[in-house]
Amino acid sequence: MPNAKEMKPAEAGLFLSLTGPPGSGKTHFARSALRAVSGQKFVFIAPAAETVGYAGLDVEYEQLVDPEWSPSGAVYKTEAWGKLLRQLTLLEKGDPKLLVFDTMNFGPSEACWRTVMQDFGTDDPRTLGGNARQPYVTYRSRFTELMNRLDLLRFRKKCHIICLWHEDVRELPGQGTPRKEQEKDKTVLRWDVARLSMLIGSLREDINGWFDMAFYAEAVPSSNPFRCRLLTVPDQTRLAKTRLPIYSVLQGTEVPNDFPKLLEVVTKAMGGGGK
Repeated sequence: MPNAKEMKPAEAGLFLSLTGPPGSGKTHFARSALRAVSGQKFVFIAPAAETVGYAGLDVEYEQLVDPEWSPSGAVYKTEAWGKLLRQLTLLEKGDPKLLVFDTMNFGPSEACWRTVMQDFGTDDPRTLGGNARQPYVTYRSRFTELMNRLDLLRFRKKCHIICLWHEDVRELPGQGTPRKEQEKDKTVLRWDVARLSMLIGSLREDINGWFDMAFYAEAVPSSNPFRCRLLTVPDQTRLAKTRLPIYSVLQGTEVPNDFPKLLEVVTKAMGGGGK
């Protein structure tokens, strides 16, 4: 029977989340991982323009786009979600060492949502009347299935998985002190806003539960040459986290958005193993 004492997270495969606005170094972090990891590597890309960021690297990729999805023309035809699932099945049968999603919100999340809405023949749940909630329930179920498959993939294959997200700033239930506010003829409960990974529905509040480490990327003010860093400890608006018992190390270290250097931090903090 396996013993957790023998686990070396940096070698067993890390499941990482990196959230930030455009230009905060997310793709740079992914490129640094692709250069450092040997073996089979794969990138799921959306929007298609992100492909340019991987030019010159030896890595296979799939663009998760739906060219025939056209709400303005009342055409709701999707293919990206099917592409994702077929490629993921191939990866599960292979020997991947690194898997990157750039970005998770414009790739798998939007592909999943469009596939769900295709069955309703609309892109707007508000037109569904009493069924308006159903697309969100189905989306959460399918996206949860995807996250569970990825989590199992990294353990079975010892594969690093990096999920890049754009940032979404919105009210987060349970964040801060609740406040009652009057809106027209009703009283509503309000919470503080937080900077979250961009997702559809309430899943955005729970998504970090799958990751070993959830970072936020930001530019270093006045840096010359320009550089970005990873925020590793939660603050008032960002729900950064790590399952690894290394907060004391992270708080005393500026972690650059560089995958090999992150592995060094993790390995050193864990004493080279699971101690």
